[in-house]
Amino acid sequence: MLRKNINPKNRSKYFLDHSFFIGYRRPMEMNPETRGNILDAAETRFRRYGFAKTTMAELAGDCGMSAGNLYRYFDNKEEIGAQVAARCMQDHEEIGRGVLGRSDLDAGEKLETFIVAVALDTFERVIKDSELNDLVLHITEKRHDIVALHVRALVDIIARMLAEGDASGEFEIDDLASTAQAVLLACKGVVHPLLLAEWGAEEPGEAEANSRAVVGLLIRGLRRR
Repeated sequence: MLRKNINPKNRSKYFLDHSFFIGYRRPMEMNPETRGNILDAAETRFRRYGFAKTTMAELAGDCGMSAGNLYRYFDNKEEIGAQVAARCMQDHEEIGRGVLGRSDLDAGEKLETFIVAVALDTFERVIKDSELNDLVLHITEKRHDIVALHVRALVDIIARMLAEGDASGEFEIDDLASTAQAVLLACKGVVHPLLLAEWGAEEPGEAEANSRAVVGLLIRGLRRR
């Protein structure tokens, strides 16, 4: 699965450093490493048993601490679930940043590689990590701030790819921001868990073919004439 290529330590550090974006406030004396360990343990349990069936007492036991100590770090299970879901979304952002850093790809190839990678990773989550995927869908319904932050990050990544193409003469773009938003919106059907399932893809190859068809059409439309 593509997300295995992401360094968990870097992912935890980035998430912890940026957790204020989703409304998280904790005293400075709270140990950030302990918070990261709690989220790791929660993600493991959510994958196996699901979010709804998990209790704070079980999470505390998994972390080797009392429930009272767990509440020093998180107010409730919903808050833990929100931050686990946000970390899952951040995986796709890290994929995009990794693709951006590749010097062997032109802008169109970067955009295609990014969208296809996200589509395949989403497919893997829907099929193999259904419990975790259900958590992400649940949290996105409850925490629109998390979704908004994630969408902004994806649009920024796409905009940077488009800017590279515009600068090199590969693309012809008048408004980078609106075009990047339009590209993400057009790709929503192959990267969003619910919409991806509606496409009826039953194998990774089908998910890949669908995503390549969509992004290929977009790239042709962006080419400088």
